[in-house]
Amino acid sequence: MLKPYVLASDFDGTLKQNATITETDRRAIHDFRAAGHRFGVITGRSHTMIASELLAERIPVDFLVCNNGALIYDADEHLLDETVLDPKTVQGILDLLDREPDVLYGASGSHGYFSEQRGTVVSSLATQNIRKHAAEREVVLAANHVTAFYLRSHHRERTLELADHILKTYPDVEAHINSDTVDIGPKGHDKGTGILKLASLFPDSEIIAIGDHLNDLPMIKAVRSFAIASGHPELQDHAENVVASVSECITLLLQEK
Repeated sequence: MLKPYVLASDFDGTLKQNATITETDRRAIHDFRAAGHRFGVITGRSHTMIASELLAERIPVDFLVCNNGALIYDADEHLLDETVLDPKTVQGILDLLDREPDVLYGASGSHGYFSEQRGTVVSSLATQNIRKHAAEREVVLAANHVTAFYLRSHHRERTLELADHILKTYPDVEAHINSDTVDIGPKGHDKGTGILKLASLFPDSEIIAIGDHLNDLPMIKAVRSFAIASGHPELQDHAENVVASVSECITLLLQEK
């Protein structure tokens, strides 16, 4: 008997392209789950941010892998796995970013996320919903459950300089580049380790990944995978198939059954 699929999809640039989730993708996800397979999202975003957006977009999920693998939730939003940053590292990164004159940054974890903006830097997320579901900075930090930072400067070169400085100063973290934003998370945790944890949660299923950018590369290499045609070419070199959308990926998978 063939194993059911567990499809783990990146969100920004993969499921949500050009600021839109298509009705075709919604129907495909519904049909996929109705056929006995599982669908979820694996993202660099915080749990609060992605869960609220999926609810608004009417996308049901069987799991969420957030902060590039540092947090995993089940379908009922119960926390299954968490890897937090050392509080001293958190404070040191905050001290650095608080002094930066032109940066959009924030920290997140299982107790929510906060976001701060200095200078003129903006992003598409900032104008959408970064602050819509944000918590107070003090609330997020007091819990000592920070699992990730994100940062974006006005110039990409400065963003990468800040990330490089953080990596050299704090050996317990690593960086995940996603377009013009850099996510900072616990060392040894990425979308590749996150998707392998899904394999242990769903041992009787075949795990499939689909993504579009460099922070998706670890999961693209770790399991059977699909790359989005409009995404980074390096992913396409490692993926089994290149597709235009999540719905096209699902169509191919269901044809196999």
